[in-house]
Amino acid sequence: MLYGATPEIGGFQFSARVIGQSGSPWSPTVAQDINGDDVGAGSSFGNQNDLAFIFNPATPGLRQGFADSLRLVYNNPQNIGAEYLQSTIGRIADRNSIRNPFVTQVDVRFTQKLPSIRGQKAELTLDVFNAASLINHNWGGVRIVPGANQTLLNVISFDQASREYRYRVNPNFGRTVKAGNRYQMQLGARYTF
Repeated sequence: MLYGATPEIGGFQFSARVIGQSGSPWSPTVAQDINGDDVGAGSSFGNQNDLAFIFNPATPGLRQGFADSLRLVYNNPQNIGAEYLQSTIGRIADRNSIRNPFVTQVDVRFTQKLPSIRGQKAELTLDVFNAASLINHNWGGVRIVPGANQTLLNVISFDQASREYRYRVNPNFGRTVKAGNRYQMQLGARYTF
């Protein structure tokens, strides 16, 4: 966090703080208890605990629809985890292997001290939180993947003959949503006597 303020000139002062935070980590998961540890759907951990295997869409014998869905997700420019998925093909994903973008927020304060009368003082303040969003609605906030994990694969069935799960790919994997408030303003007054 950085903080700064101008000197007071004619009773007016401007101050600002910049808050930066590294992006939160998250994991590609399977929405089912495929490793048999009884942590899955209906548990206190939710249904996104098991890490996903990152399939190679070029694997011979892979269902065509499944392979096509993998290619779409792996090559989606809106998927912030695409590069990680492409570099991890053929392995189980690592926990907390993908990070959301860095988060920055700028808050500003304008203070005006009014002339005093017989030792009494008055001060007006205007606080603008997430001020960058006030200037441009696309600024000041962040696009993140919500939650600690995100489902890459959903189990749709288990093939007893081949002893393999059949999966459906989450087409929205790695897509971000806008998080945080656009901006907020707060007007204040203080009078001392």
